[in-house]
Amino acid sequence: MTRVALTLLVIVGQYFSAGVQAQDATHELITLHLDDVDVRKALEVLSREASLNILVSPNVTGRVTANLQDLNVDQALDAILKLCNLAAKREQRLIYVYTPEELGRASDTDRKPSVRVYRLNYIKGTDLQNMISPFLSENGKVVSTPPSEVGIKPDNQKAGGDSLAGGEMVVVQDDETTLTMIDNIVARLDVQPVQVLIEAVIINVTLDKWKDLGVNFAVLDGAGR
Repeated sequence: MTRVALTLLVIVGQYFSAGVQAQDATHELITLHLDDVDVRKALEVLSREASLNILVSPNVTGRVTANLQDLNVDQALDAILKLCNLAAKREQRLIYVYTPEELGRASDTDRKPSVRVYRLNYIKGTDLQNMISPFLSENGKVVSTPPSEVGIKPDNQKAGGDSLAGGEMVVVQDDETTLTMIDNIVARLDVQPVQVLIEAVIINVTLDKWKDLGVNFAVLDGAGR
């Protein structure tokens, strides 16, 4: 029993000797008192208090002195990163902390070009090309297949038999981040147009032998009175 209590006391003493105290931490608001703390230790405390998955690069160094009161998780993390000139990258539920140089290299890797082929059902390829061109990155490229011909021209050599053989396509080359955005745009634009239902009502009128003349003078005479 004495050994367990002593071990616990040593752990608690080491924890506070680092100058780190976490008070009243919740998922919404964080309060941290940091006194010349290694940034890796500060990020570890924040990770535990806010239940975050923070992965720190081996090249991350620095010390933090700050009093953070009633901040949300993002604000507390940004404050610590700015004090040590660090950068973070979020991927789903993971937060990677890098030096700015490492983040730049990671971003360059993410910007490697990929190719998407969009097979269209409703929108014209040229129309889609014009719509997505402003959203491409500096090195992005987009091409579309020629529009399908409609009708058959009176030509002895070419009768347009293959014009509608396949649907129109758009090919885009860009980084994955931009292509993900283009995916969303195409999904919203290439949809079936809204159809308008026009209902016609035909009224069948039966004329008797007097109305066959075209004018009912009795009715006109009665209306005149």
